Amino acid sequence: NIELAIAAFEKALTIFVEINIPPIQWATIQNNLGVFYQERIEGDRGQNIELAIAAFEKVLTIFTQTNFPVQWAGIQNNLGNVYTKRIRGDNRQNIKNAITAYQQALIIRTPQIDPTECLKTARSLGNLYLNQGNSQAAIESYLLAIEAVEQSRKWADNDKNKQEIISNAIEVYQNIVQACLNLGQINKAIEYVERGKARNLVDLLATRDLYPKGNIPQEVIDRLDALRQAAIVEERRLNQQRDRRNGFGGFSMGDNRSLGGIVGNDEALNRDRLNQIRQELDNLVKEHIQPVDPSFQLTQKVEPISFEKIKEALPTEQTVLVEWFIGNGTLSAFIVTRQQEKPFHLDYTGEQFQALGEVVDRYYDSYRKRDGQWHSSLPSLLTQLAQNLQLETIIEQIKQLVPNCDRLILVPHRWLHLLPIHALPLADGKCLLDLFPNGVSYAPSVQLLELTQKQARNDKEDKKFFAVQNPTRDLKFTDIEVKSIRSQFQPNDDVLEQQEATKLALTKERLGEANLTHFSCHGQFNFEHPELSSLLLADSKVDEVEEKDKEDKGEKIRFLPNRDGKSIDLEKCLTLGEIFGLDLRNCRLVTLSACETGITDFRSLSDEYIGLPSGFLYAGSPSVVSSLWAVNDLSTSFLMIKFYQNLQEIDSVPVALNQAQLWLRSATKEELYSWGESLPLPLYEKRSYLDSALRKLPPNSVPYASPFYWAAFCAVGQ
Repeated sequence: NIELAIAAFEKALTIFVEINIPPIQWATIQNNLGVFYQERIEGDRGQNIELAIAAFEKVLTIFTQTNFPVQWAGIQNNLGNVYTKRIRGDNRQNIKNAITAYQQALIIRTPQIDPTECLKTARSLGNLYLNQGNSQAAIESYLLAIEAVEQSRKWADNDKNKQEIISNAIEVYQNIVQACLNLGQINKAIEYVERGKARNLVDLLATRDLYPKGNIPQEVIDRLDALRQAAIVEERRLNQQRDRRNGFGGFSMGDNRSLGGIVGNDEALNRDRLNQIRQELDNLVKEHIQPVDPSFQLTQKVEPISFEKIKEALPTEQTVLVEWFIGNGTLSAFIVTRQQEKPFHLDYTGEQFQALGEVVDRYYDSYRKRDGQWHSSLPSLLTQLAQNLQLETIIEQIKQLVPNCDRLILVPHRWLHLLPIHALPLADGKCLLDLFPNGVSYAPSVQLLELTQKQARNDKEDKKFFAVQNPTRDLKFTDIEVKSIRSQFQPNDDVLEQQEATKLALTKERLGEANLTHFSCHGQFNFEHPELSSLLLADSKVDEVEEKDKEDKGEKIRFLPNRDGKSIDLEKCLTLGEIFGLDLRNCRLVTLSACETGITDFRSLSDEYIGLPSGFLYAGSPSVVSSLWAVNDLSTSFLMIKFYQNLQEIDSVPVALNQAQLWLRSATKEELYSWGESLPLPLYEKRSYLDSALRKLPPNSVPYASPFYWAAFCAVGQ
């Protein structure tokens, strides 16, 4: 095929010369010849490269920097690419020529003027420098590429496009981290680790509470809030429809060689609605805000976080932060303390990284099969994960850096978000939780941790408790769980029980007034369409409905299969896309006492933290408790009741949760009976609850020692 293309272009050139076609068309054919000679399979490789160079040089006689700057820059980029592959001539001179060509292209391809093409050229130049061992020059080129990425994201018209931009540029972030590590610049390395993590959620959180200064009427502020929320909801709805039309996980190639499906009526209507909302926002700002606060901007630039700011995000001197970063076949861990001038850096070997990946694959493949083996094999899998993650080495280093460390904050990366790192076992029989009395918590990134800390609520404010209780009426122990918890907050409790817990009853007013929000229900993470991950409400389970044909046509999906053979009616559920539209700024904790509520889209190359916790963090809650797998109804009820009992005395979500987990892990049958007798429930209900759970167990047994029962839940955020 390439030979036929070359022959066709060469024939075209003979005709163009004979009939005196304008030189621009002649130059375009020469460029095409250069591209095909560069990729040619037949013939001598060295000769093909020489023919490509000659063709590109001919093009430059027509496309000059003065007359055709954009085309000239494109040819310079092509020359840079082909000189890096040149076989003949002096290698040092070829590299020098490639560098010169890329630098010439970047005169025109700037982040401000053409960020898409700037990214391509700056990335290629950075890769060339890195391969030559010139890490400092590589960093400078990658910085230009990152500037282009961030400019592209600023111009992107929706959340999905922003995520794709980061996904296409992930190599830049990986390589600039590696270049910094090569130079021993550990501080800079972790700054660039942070710069690409959960970028979209960071941007959303940072700009959500940006308000104008001056005497702006409250009705204008309220309208500003409403339009912002409406825009987020419409953007995410539009993204869902694009996912279905194009196939989830696919993104266009760098030169936009992609074919999407036909745009449906729903998508066109949502796009029009989104444009209308944006226009209303613009008009509101111009007419009512700009005259009072001329400097106000709806889309502020989110500054990257510095290493000093990373250290400041640690709440105490005794807190240590561990952040992981997955590169191109590499894994690094950074240990940050307030006392050290730079992080401690642990570089995993290629063998260690591969071994870890294999264990994670087994861990999740076993879970996805749902064949029962995952449950029994979980302890051994966690032991292997701890070994491959070099957990003992990390602990020893923490002890050396901060001997009195009492709190640990974990910042995973990509598929590491799936692991219950807090529950990984150590050689002495303990697990990570045992070592840190002030808690082990998680954050998608340090910048998100910093932002959630700014959302801290006044501890003395009324603790208004709101809960959704067993809306599908098939969870045996959920009613007991919520009854026991709500008694701690009476009379400031508001609970939607069973069939009352409909989507219509879940009003903005109800949610907006709550300080603690508790969902005790079914949850499901959707691996094919993460935006459709949901919490099941009343009437959401229906008889099985076939929706495959509708999905294939790109139409709106309403029904999804459930584990029990039935289907879920998404219109009766609270989906992730809808959670982003909630206003929970009065809420200090959202607890998702349900299955798979903490799973994130581990296939996202951009590490865009896509899962139910991200929705509730954006909605305004600084802390979210969520689960990493399908949890046991009974053990979860014990854990949750104890967690809220702890919260009455401990003003720390991670500590209250961790202590409840350690209690459940070690509690004997007799201890659980004794604890259960004190629950504020009618005697018959209490006895029935405890007997059904414990009566048949042998004396002194520890029924919930397995991590399956207690380790699924994580504290994310503040």
